[in-house]
Amino acid sequence: MTHVSDTQTKRKKFAVIAVIEAALIVQVIATVVADPTRTRIMASLVELVIITAALAVSWWVILHRK
Repeated sequence: MTHVSDTQTKRKKFAVIAVIEAALIVQVIATVVADPTRTRIMASLVELVIITAALAVSWWVILHRK
């Protein structure tokens, strides 16, 4: 695999992950808007932290995997 195609592959993986993560974030925000109770807001904050951590791990794996 050449360097250019490796870079293109990584970009495609980043794009797919970014779209999935964006959809999850929109879903969490929609849930809070539909049910703005304190418990729901706190649960949604936890979900956002988990989503952000998953995004960071996914990107790290893509960058450092051979």
